Amino acid sequence: MITKIKVKGYRIHRDFELEPNPRINLLVGGNDAGKSSLMEAIALAMTGRIGGRPAAEELNPYWFNTAVVSDFLTDLLIGEATWPTIEIELFLENRPDLQALYGVHNSAIPTQACPGVVFRVAPNPEYDAELQAWTENPSMLLPVEYYKSKRAVITPL
Repeated sequence: MITKIKVKGYRIHRDFELEPNPRINLLVGGNDAGKSSLMEAIALAMTGRIGGRPAAEELNPYWFNTAVVSDFLTDLLIGEATWPTIEIELFLENRPDLQALYGVHNSAIPTQACPGVVFRVAPNPEYDAELQAWTENPSMLLPVEYYKSKRAVITPL
């Protein structure tokens, strides 16, 4: 069972955290409240896939939170910009059958030793020159062709 969900920079979720009820959970909200995005984020972290296809093949600029991208572009003008990233972390119940996913290097403060998975989308350092060139004439659509996605187990002890 998932004990905590953290979503940063993905679609409508700028910085979202949820500790699901162990028994039952209902997602209720208006259109564009983030219900489907949350379910999609969980599936991405668990499988590294979206719509049945590998995330690397489906990565697009619309995955990124628009406020995060807007802040990045503003910061770019003053020269202190950090490239937008996406991070989805799932903390799992500490059960014997999940020990292969056990680790301590997660975003929990204080550090929480538990099973879990993380999905990240970040700039690919192999394309630093191309990313720098893009900053000369930026747009609201990030150059995701210079990004990479990775699904991993929360780093073991």
